[in-house]
Amino acid sequence: MGGSERARGWHGPRPVSIDVTIGGPLAPADVPGLWDGVRSRLSPGARALAVVTCDVTALGHPDAASVEALARLQLLARRSGCRVRLRHACIELRDLLELMGLSEILPCWSDLEPGREVEEREPPSGVEEERDPIDPIA
Repeated sequence: MGGSERARGWHGPRPVSIDVTIGGPLAPADVPGLWDGVRSRLSPGARALAVVTCDVTALGHPDAASVEALARLQLLARRSGCRVRLRHACIELRDLLELMGLSEILPCWSDLEPGREVEEREPPSGVEEERDPIDPIA
């Protein structure tokens, strides 16, 4: 490791990135084969540093079985010291992850530049928020 890397704050080996494309509907029974393919691409020393990025564009209309399969994949990855993140997750998948309480367990990675946030939009005109009748008027 060079002095310039140490000066920038890097203190160790770089994480390994493995890209995986989910080619269609995913069921829990598909996970062991998928994980075997990922594991075969990792060297034993790199497992603790690996980030597996799954392109889930082809999931199309995700359901509870898809979410269960992705959660099982994350479990296998974490047991090996890796972690999984999802790329190109459709809004239905994001909503399912949120509904099932798994949005923090299965993070969705966006193509936004680091440090940028999605723009917040104003509500349509004519829409006003209701106030709670118990709350005192400010």
